Amino acid sequence: MKRIQFVVLMVVVFLLVGCAGYGNLEQYRKGDWYFISGPNQVAETMRDRLALEKLAAEPVLAKKRDGIIQGYKVILANLDDYDRYTLRISGPEKKSYMLNPGEQIEVYLIPGEYECRVVRRGKISASNIMTVDAEKKRFGGVWCHGFCYCGD
Repeated sequence: MKRIQFVVLMVVVFLLVGCAGYGNLEQYRKGDWYFISGPNQVAETMRDRLALEKLAAEPVLAKKRDGIIQGYKVILANLDDYDRYTLRISGPEKKSYMLNPGEQIEVYLIPGEYECRVVRRGKISASNIMTVDAEKKRFGGVWCHGFCYCGD
């Protein structure tokens, strides 16, 4: 008997704690929730929905070949006027690019987190994390989905 009461109590608690359910989209938009849900969960759900709508409205800058996306646009730049640098990128894809002084190139990488290592005169001089995702970023007056630069 005590087990049954405990199970019933746990089901009631589960239903009352953080279950946000709605019957249709109109009820969702009005905030007419069937179950009790905290304001943080409601706000997070609505924020996520708005973020998805925003991403759908802004197409990504991608390279397509035969209808298949090859990757998102990424800018790599050497801002130095005198030295040549190599950028070693490792993450979902591994690539290496040697950039002459003042050179800037566009490459296309699949989404993910990349470690971008800057090699100068055979030694790693810097390292940072570059995130390539659907969010657009601006580098040097150009829109892209990620960037990495070296030099001053």
